[in-house]
Amino acid sequence: MGQDPETKAGEWDGLSGLDVLKAMADGRLEHWNKSKYDEIGLRLTAAEPDHVTLSWRPTPATHNFAGGVDGGAIATVLDQVCCSAGATRTARACPMVTLSLNIDFTRPPHTGQLHEVRGELVHAGRHRMLVNGRIVNADGKTVAQATAAVVPATSVTPPQGTGSE
Repeated sequence: MGQDPETKAGEWDGLSGLDVLKAMADGRLEHWNKSKYDEIGLRLTAAEPDHVTLSWRPTPATHNFAGGVDGGAIATVLDQVCCSAGATRTARACPMVTLSLNIDFTRPPHTGQLHEVRGELVHAGRHRMLVNGRIVNADGKTVAQATAAVVPATSVTPPQGTGSE
């Protein structure tokens, strides 16, 4: 279970979005939503200005009724990478809000197979950020790609635990 929101906010004080993401990627700071990430097989592995990389090994928790990886799980992964890429530009670490998320599916991901998930901030405007996300399988082929518009939620305290409290 995660720490309470006040403790999380205290750990983030004075840190930029990039600083927090780098600390999460290298294990110096626990991801605020670690239990959800673990459940679906997602892990933040790198963060640089305008770019983030996650690794994703879909788990049975991502399955649809037919046993394949659910499109909603793919959308969740792409939303996470797009918001994280946008957060690399925030002067103060804060959650991000997705305004739009458009996805193109090209091939199915496979449970247990390692995928690389890349996010790139392509425009940081005054009112919104535009981000591209891509899931690539072990063969280097695109599984799905997304474009998103995101904004920082500067007045929101980081959530506790899985986000369902």
